[in-house]
Amino acid sequence: MKTTQETVIDTNEFLTSSLKQLSEINLRAYDSIVKGQTEFANIAVRSSLKQVELARDFDNASNYLNAQKDLAKETAKEMIGFTQSSVELATKNRDELFGWVEETAKSASKLNPLANAKAA
Repeated sequence: MKTTQETVIDTNEFLTSSLKQLSEINLRAYDSIVKGQTEFANIAVRSSLKQVELARDFDNASNYLNAQKDLAKETAKEMIGFTQSSVELATKNRDELFGWVEETAKSASKLNPLANAKAA
């Protein structure tokens, strides 16, 4: 059976490693969110610039309205793609966190000296 000091050291090492893993999961998620927000902003800026071009090149109402319709469809398609990517990101992050919790719980149970003594 381990000494109290060994158990404390093992527990601290486990907690440090576990929190490092959690930090890495959160950092990856944060980086993906920032990348996604940047892409979202790019979609909005591109759409706004195209709106300005349409207004600048206005020659008649029919052409302008058709161009507006096409731009709205294009922007909506990009936004749907962005939304799908966001859902995929959230799902991936959730799966990673659930995996981390499951693995951490399994590993933590091995550190419990009372549970280990009963199992032996």
